[in-house]
Amino acid sequence: MEIKKPLTNEAWAPVHGKALEIADADSREDEMMAGVYVEQMMEVLDGLEDEYGRHATLVSTRADFLRDEEERRALYEVALILAKEQGDHEEVAQILGTLRQMDE
Repeated sequence: MEIKKPLTNEAWAPVHGKALEIADADSREDEMMAGVYVEQMMEVLDGLEDEYGRHATLVSTRADFLRDEEERRALYEVALILAKEQGDHEEVAQILGTLRQMDE
């Protein structure tokens, strides 16, 4: 899926809000609610991808919230390829940094 249009701050707001809910549940060690919020995050990202296309940022954000290390790494690698193809140098740097941290 190609990029249909640029992501806007307004479109990104639900992602930010859901990330705050996940962080709050994690800080309270409420695994059940954190899991619910992660599922909701995936739905938000699905909707954004449907509307805006497959942005590297959406793929790497999805990876950020996966628990399985192999799945996370695989998605980061997909996001890295997309970021390079899309000329998103900032996202490339962020993903490479995350992959380096995973290797430590």
